[in-house]
Amino acid sequence: MLSRRRKRRLTEGPPAQRIDAAWHEVLAGLRQAGRPAPPHLTAGEVAHYAATAAEPRAHAGTRTLRPAAPPPDDLNDLAGLVNAAAFATPSGGPGEPQAARAAAHATAYLSDLRARRPWWRRLLWTFDPRPLRWNRRGR
Repeated sequence: MLSRRRKRRLTEGPPAQRIDAAWHEVLAGLRQAGRPAPPHLTAGEVAHYAATAAEPRAHAGTRTLRPAAPPPDDLNDLAGLVNAAAFATPSGGPGEPQAARAAAHATAYLSDLRARRPWWRRLLWTFDPRPLRWNRRGR
């Protein structure tokens, strides 16, 4: 159900709406990974935070996680597209190629973030209903 909704949100609607959907997918993925982005961060700061989200926490003990591998340029590009969509004039703004690029960046980041979780977290991620409620509440 989540994958169908994600696909629909990333492929249907105007480009600015699809870029916004890609950004919200990244934010929801960070929450599912247990590393929600602080709400006070700008899009560029969230991109930097997301690039380091798979690093171990200070209280993690001896367990180590592999750092997130997607190039920060992809996340920075996505953050730039989000800013362009948010602050564009009604007559201008990102087009179809930029929306497709944003969807590709978000999908690649989420796939990598999920792949870096332990097997049992990946299994829970598949059946986790929380993202359905998060979007309904406007988060």
